[in-house]
Amino acid sequence: MAINIKYRALKAFLLVAQTRSFTYAANDLGVTQPSLTALIHDLEETVGMRLFERSTRHVELTEAGGEFLSRIMRPLGDIEDAYASAVTHAKGEIGSISIGSLPSAAMGMLPIAMAQLRRSHPALRTKIIEMHNDQLLEMIRSNQIECAIGAMTESTQDLDFEPLIGDAFYLIVYPSHAFESRQRLYWRNIQKKELIVLAQGSNARAQIERELPDLDGEEKNEPQYDVTHIVTALNLVRQQVGVTVVPGLSMLGLHLNGLHIKRLQDANAQRRIGIIKRKGKFLSPATTMLLNTLRSIAPSVEKKLESLNVRTDVDRAKRSFS
Repeated sequence: MAINIKYRALKAFLLVAQTRSFTYAANDLGVTQPSLTALIHDLEETVGMRLFERSTRHVELTEAGGEFLSRIMRPLGDIEDAYASAVTHAKGEIGSISIGSLPSAAMGMLPIAMAQLRRSHPALRTKIIEMHNDQLLEMIRSNQIECAIGAMTESTQDLDFEPLIGDAFYLIVYPSHAFESRQRLYWRNIQKKELIVLAQGSNARAQIERELPDLDGEEKNEPQYDVTHIVTALNLVRQQVGVTVVPGLSMLGLHLNGLHIKRLQDANAQRRIGIIKRKGKFLSPATTMLLNTLRSIAPSVEKKLESLNVRTDVDRAKRSFS
């Protein structure tokens, strides 16, 4: 049997039972006393019994009313708690975020956004899934993550891309390397056999494979070192094993410790980093807040990336006057 009892009537009953006054209960509920009386009357009609004994001076629960009160107090409290929780989630004050990210963005951009968001919303739980770009796109399509911070080399019918910042690729060399004194470097200057490359699927690896194809398939032109993590590549450079190419964004979270950076001058040695999500995808309030924070910090992150270019220009200027 369907039960048609409204929350407002139950709340009116609870307030009258607690205050033993229709006047006080009406004030607490924000209604007139006749409106409150009507709510109680409708509730009594629905349950089929009197809940209160009323006189001009006193309001008392009937035996049935006392039993009814004992049974509805906890469920009514649970409903109010659930409503308050839903409102808090809707405001993004609590909840969880699961966002995918390129490792470079997770190093150079997300920590800044997370620190800012934590100050205003400390109760948010966040899971950052660091994957290569191809893996991120697949996770978005399979609904494993709401969205990701990544790169899009071409438009697709099922995904939206919102650019946030421009990023460039840099060659990392050790101080005594022949490239250390070169003022301008291009993809064509790099010897593939001394290049330390990042794992298949990474954005940097894809760029390298496009720009440095094998020469007649000769094995001597294959990279000798293939690693998964940027830190490993940098440590190999530090040991003068070779050179590596990394995105500028990753260097915002790295300590180069004496290694030299050289921005590649090719027009295609750059990329756009932004928000990727499925078309028409509704994002949770908490995720929306994080993305808004990323949008707000994007200009300052771009300025930091521009400072990397200034550093390479300063290095060239110092050498020209030495």
